[in-house]
Amino acid sequence: MKKYTFEDIRGKGLLIYEYMRGSHMYGTNTTESDKDYGGVYMSPSEQLLGLGIDYQTEIHDKTNDTVWFELNKFMFLLIKSNPTVLEALFADDDCVLYEHPIMTEIKKYRDIFLTKKCFDSFGGYAVEQIRKCRGLNKKIVN
Repeated sequence: MKKYTFEDIRGKGLLIYEYMRGSHMYGTNTTESDKDYGGVYMSPSEQLLGLGIDYQTEIHDKTNDTVWFELNKFMFLLIKSNPTVLEALFADDDCVLYEHPIMTEIKKYRDIFLTKKCFDSFGGYAVEQIRKCRGLNKKIVN
């Protein structure tokens, strides 16, 4: 079955949010830094109805530098206090490449997603990053 691409989603007008993430979002980029992008899109009706197109919860490139979440998955991760999707709601205007009115409405209520669950989500993320660094024998270990 066919899967949609970034171009398909753009062409059908289903993209509701696109933003720059990663080091460029936080101002920690260097001249060697690549650009990372995030996004949210609505599933096309033929995908939801199973009309020859597999349902996709996300679209990403080979390097995961660009990752777009389907709106249902985005909202599910938002309720779980996922750091990746929470950062999308708080992206500065200069990092937002496109914002549909649907996403503007969701962003109006972004503060209600900041709950005690964030402690576990962000704490777990930080611990995992430390484990990765130690596993790679980075300077932090020494």
